[in-house]
Amino acid sequence: MVEAGRDEDDVVRRYDAVRVAMHTALGTILHGFGYHLDAPHFGYSYTIRPARHDFPTAGQELS
Repeated sequence: MVEAGRDEDDVVRRYDAVRVAMHTALGTILHGFGYHLDAPHFGYSYTIRPARHDFPTAGQELS
């Protein structure tokens, strides 16, 4: 979009705002469950590391 000169278009700015909001919301939820997110080295993809504690899987009973 920058190369096309459209980086200031409303639809592009709205897309960026929604993308940032969704990353923040999902990151907050995953962090709340003990997952760790590593910032992307390039692009927008985060690396998600599993939680340190075990959650029951399907078929297991809660203790």
